[in-house]
Amino acid sequence: MTFINKKPPVFLRVSKNQFNTIISILKNNEKIEISEISDWSKRLLDKLLKYSVPHNDDNIEYVNIGLYIKEAQEMINQFLIFNSNEVSDKDYYEVLIDLREQYLNSKNTNV
Repeated sequence: MTFINKKPPVFLRVSKNQFNTIISILKNNEKIEISEISDWSKRLLDKLLKYSVPHNDDNIEYVNIGLYIKEAQEMINQFLIFNSNEVSDKDYYEVLIDLREQYLNSKNTNV
């Protein structure tokens, strides 16, 4: 059986500070008592620390991260969970609906 090297389709290049922020968020979420959240946080944390590739080009430090679609989706969920206490009460879904209607109306009048 031949080995197939499948690269993750989502590629991120983040600064050293951004990488540290990502790891800090995952470490924080690892402490959450909801097992689904903490388990995903641990898996992502382990993967990032094992497979991310640090670079230092011309004294610019950055990290390349590869993620599969489900991992990228879960990474976004982890960020949302971490920041959920600091979100404003404004209903941005309604703003989106209004803006979308304006866009569609302007598109129809320009035809």
